[in-house]
Amino acid sequence: MLRISQVNTPDEAGTATVDSPRPAAAAGGQGPAPTFATKPTPAPQDAENGLGSNHAAAILPWVTEEFRFHSVLDIACADGEAVRMLQEADYEAHGIDLAPDCNLPNIKTGDVFSMNYEENYFDLVLCCNFLHEIAPARVPQILAEIDRISNSYVMITMPSSEKGQQMVQPVAWWCDRIQDLGWRFRLLREDPETGQVAMFCERPNSLASQVLPLLDAQNEAAAATNNPPSPSTINESIAVVDQALRAFDGDDAAEGFRHITSLADSLLGCGQNLQTIHPIFSRIVTAMETGATTELIALLRHELRPALEQI
Repeated sequence: MLRISQVNTPDEAGTATVDSPRPAAAAGGQGPAPTFATKPTPAPQDAENGLGSNHAAAILPWVTEEFRFHSVLDIACADGEAVRMLQEADYEAHGIDLAPDCNLPNIKTGDVFSMNYEENYFDLVLCCNFLHEIAPARVPQILAEIDRISNSYVMITMPSSEKGQQMVQPVAWWCDRIQDLGWRFRLLREDPETGQVAMFCERPNSLASQVLPLLDAQNEAAAATNNPPSPSTINESIAVVDQALRAFDGDDAAEGFRHITSLADSLLGCGQNLQTIHPIFSRIVTAMETGATTELIALLRHELRPALEQI
């Protein structure tokens, strides 16, 4: 995958600014991220719109520098510019809108209050300059839907003022609604000049917090490669899946979890491999978190093992 680089970066307080130099690694380290071959031109800024008319596309350079992810959903994707940029960079990017103005793969016309996506599927959900238009009474509903489909990160932007008028709800109100879900803020910034608010949140017990520390322990070259794992690695991984299944069959869940951790460590650093393995691991981690052992065994036996055999 590629990285969309050099538009936003954390400042000394850990917030994002625009048109700054390339950022250093995020606090805690997410390991190497993919890079864009050429710098995309962000939409022009103005006092009314903050980041310009295409907010999702404008914030992508900072997000892709700082956080590792693969599957992305842009809610209210409009012309699909952010989806296009991500797809061209080899991310699995989707978009949904009541009336999308684009012709791209994975773009859906639909109701954002009830999105027909698999639970915990997306590593990152983008919701840029849209939520502030939702009636306050319906905000918990759409946030709950975003929480349902995300497994790690949520990026929200909105203006704190529109044409000189205060937004319906202040930033503090939005922070309370977001924290009601248990999300942790990785970025919270209100630009005093443009009035643009940016919130980058991480879900509790996110897939990223479970799996990415394993990847960070790998060396940079191995984690950055786009080559598929070798046949010997695949055979060893299938053997580890079988060991995990035997452990679960013997009611030794702790041993089964150790085998899954070992498997993640050896497999998930292979960039090309992510396209088939990563979504399955998203559901495996969810099953581990919820104690859904029967579902976990089914994922290992009927999805992960066959996927490994096909690589």
